[in-house]
Amino acid sequence: VLILAPITWIMEKIVFFLLRLFGIKHEKNSRSLSVEDEIRGTVNLHHKEGRLFKLDKDMVTGILDLAEITVEDVMVHRSNIFMVNIDDNPKKIILQVTDSPHTRIPVWKDNNENIIGLIHAKNLLKILNKKDIDEINREDIKNSLIKTWFVPETTSLKDQLQMHLRRKIKIAMVVDEYGGLKGMISLEDIIEEIVGDINDEHDIDLSDIKREKDGSLTVNGSTEIR
Repeated sequence: VLILAPITWIMEKIVFFLLRLFGIKHEKNSRSLSVEDEIRGTVNLHHKEGRLFKLDKDMVTGILDLAEITVEDVMVHRSNIFMVNIDDNPKKIILQVTDSPHTRIPVWKDNNENIIGLIHAKNLLKILNKKDIDEINREDIKNSLIKTWFVPETTSLKDQLQMHLRRKIKIAMVVDEYGGLKGMISLEDIIEEIVGDINDEHDIDLSDIKREKDGSLTVNGSTEIR
């Protein structure tokens, strides 16, 4: 470092002089790269040199990407959300919830964009523990609903993650600038952007990409670019 310091100093002066010729001023102590870019570059370098596994690289870069991705990019589109109608027969609603692989289910009234709350399977089990299925009425189900949380589609995943942790709510409904329902975002959706797909024993494999025998791929048109 001591030997090459004079050469480095001369090179810097030449570069700054050329920059000034083009009207670019170099401020002292300024950084040409953001902290995120520096971390990303370091991670990519270690991966290329074989000192970092791809899974670890993807997890680190996934965390850095959270600030740049909006909930619209990873949400479940409203056409794919499993919902129940509060005006249906209470017994039918209970059977729909118990047959569903989901724990929290949006409930609508009058039209499927008017979400009035979420049914939590555990709350439904508490009702079934007190009453027979034929004795449960619509008011019992309404009183057990979890309040709906709405978020704008332009919210970054970083902000959304912080709100999930602060509010201690796992699911939010995504709306556009006019308040229309766009989709649904969960805490799991955000975590999957970091660690990859999370599946449990109740998840249904609904892959949008299928590899054919000839090696070609059939991709659902609604598949997200990411």
